[in-house]
Amino acid sequence: MSSEFLYLQLAREIRQQIETGTLKPGERLPSLRNLSENRQISLATVNQAYLHLEAQSFIMARPQSGFYVMPRPLPRAIPHRPLTPESPAPVDKNAFISQILEQSRQPGILPLGATILSPELLPVKQLSRLIAQWGSDPRCHRYAPTEGWIDLRRQIARRSLDSERPIGAEEVMVTAGCMEALHLSLRSLAQAGDLVAVESPTFYGILQAIESLGMQVLELPTDPQTGLDLEALEKAMKHHPIKVLVTVPSFQNPLGACMPLPKKQALLALAQRTGLRIIEDDIYGEFYYREPPPTLFSLDPTQQQVILCSSFSKTLAPGFRVGWVLAGPQRERILQLKRMTSLSTASLPQLVIADYLASGAYDRYLRRLRRQLENTLQKALALIGREFPAQIRLSQPTGGFILWLELPPGVQALKIYRQALAAGIAVAPGELFFNQNQGYQALRISLNQPWGPTLEKGLCKLGALLREAIS
Repeated sequence: MSSEFLYLQLAREIRQQIETGTLKPGERLPSLRNLSENRQISLATVNQAYLHLEAQSFIMARPQSGFYVMPRPLPRAIPHRPLTPESPAPVDKNAFISQILEQSRQPGILPLGATILSPELLPVKQLSRLIAQWGSDPRCHRYAPTEGWIDLRRQIARRSLDSERPIGAEEVMVTAGCMEALHLSLRSLAQAGDLVAVESPTFYGILQAIESLGMQVLELPTDPQTGLDLEALEKAMKHHPIKVLVTVPSFQNPLGACMPLPKKQALLALAQRTGLRIIEDDIYGEFYYREPPPTLFSLDPTQQQVILCSSFSKTLAPGFRVGWVLAGPQRERILQLKRMTSLSTASLPQLVIADYLASGAYDRYLRRLRRQLENTLQKALALIGREFPAQIRLSQPTGGFILWLELPPGVQALKIYRQALAAGIAVAPGELFFNQNQGYQALRISLNQPWGPTLEKGLCKLGALLREAIS
């Protein structure tokens, strides 16, 4: 038998003992040496098995003490679906959103309100070396083509080879982050006064984009586990002239919901029947823990209904502001709009990312990152089970690094936000994610840090504030 087979076999046996209750939460596992001698296998094999289980959050190491079974998170009720207004409305959120974001950027604040990964999780050293290497390339000192450098467009296209719909480099247009992709897509499909349907709650940046373009919004009920309510969408389309739907179907921000495949197919069938155009924000699609969720764009049988927007800002390099759009029949219109506004995306970040992708380092990094994020999520859920009031409902994401907390009646999210900020912790109050909040009180927590004392203490402080508010 190979060493790899032995360590996986041992890890499975220990995991089964944990799941069946033979090994209890908090119980110490046999030492590496004892298990090695008892099973007559190498120390390296036992160590690999323990590290594998630690990465999956079944056990944890304690310095100078050994390995222990992780406390399992207490079962929590999932959040309710927020009530949604039944009529369209103009968006007037930018001032409030800007105020909250500005307050959360104070020095020394633990930034659990921002969906930006800590530099400790990012490949900063590797990217820095590539920046130095590419800095003298002549292309970095002139404007890029409006559609982006072919180096990067080829690499983005190559990542689609395993999908239901492989694309060519000529279909890819590079943008200044996902927000520019969303802006350009909205402008290509709608104009001021038109009605845009969104999930409720939805990412506040989508609301800001709609507001900046003078469009109206219709908020649609969204399930915290399976995403957009398609019955509500179909009903709304019979009563309102919805021009376009903006959706985040995979690991939705802020709920963390992932729309199942049959539901994605049903949404596309509805769009095909009615002519509805869809803008898909897939910025969190790479953060899956098990299997990659297919995009609406890749599933679209007509190749006409969906525009896909995404970015490297969440996964790789927030400061680079490099995204892309797959616009299908809207490509020429979006290209024209970009040429008239930003003209092109910065050259150096494009070429650095293209090189990093071509080397194969990106996929290796993503595999490691997914393990780290899942590990952090499991440890955070265990801590929340111990430290947060039982009345709080909690999302159960299968990817990403966002948690959505529904607060019990009488607890005001904005008040908790301000108290947490005074204690050195920034969280995102639920009001950010609604155009017309129907009295729903919630918080979004971003687990954007590596697990360690800083994050653990921050969550404990937040739990204490919530316990005090509820008591």
